[in-house]
Amino acid sequence: MALVTALVVGGGGAVVIAQQASAGWGRGGDGQNQGWSRGHQAAWQPGGTIQCPDVGQNMEELPEEARTDVGQLLANLDQQVADAYGQIPTDEAEVAEAEPGDSRQVLSELESQREETIEGIVQATGVEGGQAERLRRMSPCQVMPPANPVDTAPPADGESGGGGGSVECPEVQVSDVPAAAQAEVDRELANLQRQIEEANERLASSAGEGGPNFVDNAILGPLQSKRSAALDRIRIAIERQGGTAPAGLQDLSACEVGEGGDAPVDTPPEEGGGEEGGGEEEAPPPVSGGPFPEDFVDITTVTPNVTPPPANNGAGSTGTFSVDCGTNEEGQFNSDNVIVAPGVSNGAHHLHDYIGNIGVDAFATDESMAAAETTCTNGDQSTYYWPVLRVLDEDGDGSIDAAGGHNGDHNGGGAGDDAGQIGRDDVPPIDDPLDNAHNSGRVLEPVEVSLTFQGNATSPVVDMPRFLRIITGDAKTLTNGTANANASWSCTGFEDSVQLTDKYPLCPEGSDLVRTFDFQSCWDGVNSDSANHRTHVAFAQADGSCQEGFQAIPQLVQRIVYDVPQGPVFAVDSFPEQLHNPSTDHGDFINVMNEQLMAEAVACINEGRECGP
Repeated sequence: MALVTALVVGGGGAVVIAQQASAGWGRGGDGQNQGWSRGHQAAWQPGGTIQCPDVGQNMEELPEEARTDVGQLLANLDQQVADAYGQIPTDEAEVAEAEPGDSRQVLSELESQREETIEGIVQATGVEGGQAERLRRMSPCQVMPPANPVDTAPPADGESGGGGGSVECPEVQVSDVPAAAQAEVDRELANLQRQIEEANERLASSAGEGGPNFVDNAILGPLQSKRSAALDRIRIAIERQGGTAPAGLQDLSACEVGEGGDAPVDTPPEEGGGEEGGGEEEAPPPVSGGPFPEDFVDITTVTPNVTPPPANNGAGSTGTFSVDCGTNEEGQFNSDNVIVAPGVSNGAHHLHDYIGNIGVDAFATDESMAAAETTCTNGDQSTYYWPVLRVLDEDGDGSIDAAGGHNGDHNGGGAGDDAGQIGRDDVPPIDDPLDNAHNSGRVLEPVEVSLTFQGNATSPVVDMPRFLRIITGDAKTLTNGTANANASWSCTGFEDSVQLTDKYPLCPEGSDLVRTFDFQSCWDGVNSDSANHRTHVAFAQADGSCQEGFQAIPQLVQRIVYDVPQGPVFAVDSFPEQLHNPSTDHGDFINVMNEQLMAEAVACINEGRECGP
């Protein structure tokens, strides 16, 4: 039986923890064997990934004068990971020829680069003491096996495969939690339990797969990394609110398989595999780098999971204010992110769709945005952007083409006669040095984009400050965990009953794919941004109210609809190590409404009216 995580609530203590390097991803050993941890020792497999701690998410201070420099350094960290991919074997032939130490050498060089860059961030921000040391400990990275290992031989008689026993993990007890950190700690404890459940599901479903190291490489290794990241987020949440976390928290990351996990596999798979008689149809190979078949689900088979919003208490704001900014008919694209990496070209490492403010890129400023034209019909100069959605189907025949091919025009190849068949043909070329080869396929234009600002269930809303920046969701959930994830996928006709956070829905014929972003709707009343671009805003609590010290602002709800081909042939753009996972979906917003337009929106919402096109 898997050991469950538990929470012991206390009043406020003073315990210091000695965190292992980089969320448990550092060097280890027994004094005689100073080597890499489990993930580093595993041989590189096609589709494997490099995972590094997200320095930006763990920053607590960012002086205004350091914003541009730190943005450049954070973008450098992402570029270093992308460059490392070019030095590690990626296909079957390269893996076969690689030396066992090749990936370790690449990781060692990557760690050295990250050490230098992180030190630059420490110096630029001026942080000291524990905060500086936490950042410095994030330099090591880890090689993770693919989400679904390919071409692994079934275990021989007497060898261990998946499917036996259950995953057992150390119990996690966290006491003396500051009240302000309680909700975040609770989320991470629930996340730890969910990770165990998912690992057990993987263990049960993988009977007969892999060789003697399959469970370690494909289940326990990734689980340890996820737990390590979650445990570190618990520590950060507690320390950020003035508390300290239990000593040795990181020692609880490793799990094992008990009660039959090492038992021989009694019935090896029949030759040919498949259904009765072996079946003649061979399953298609997974796409290296994702998405994977298990990332998709037939939405008609999903149990309804949508819960109703909190009830209005009579003092809430019930109106809506809608904005029409088009569907990016003008073709505004770039792989920048002016919020996270201002002044850095290709700072996002994936392509963004833009609507609203014209000409927003990494070099946009508050002044340039305030002076710019807009695609919004009511004069709203705000910028709204999100990762593009691509169809991974070059031929338009419903078959997935392997992601990772070099596509200089970001359109899955040349814009030939069939360029408009499954995607758009107006995506501009991006110079090769800035290209992201792991994002391939044709870029889809939405058939509909709706932008609606709505009220709060318990109170009126106040004006958003001009140039308020909000990011919803997390582009790096496979590295950071799901604490900040906010993906929401569905299909037309199913939105009121099914919303998916970690799967792409396969919609029935006649139904369109829908991405929905519900942005944070509580503001700290002071800041238009924060070091990690999150702590200045928050989501409403379960009853719809804002936490103490925050006030309700109009909530942006962004709905994007696509006509996609039938089948699992699409994916959202992502960082290479995030495997195009649907949970990495995210949206960005900078409020550039002028004072008069914002006052109009607030009055409309507070007075219970429906305004807009």
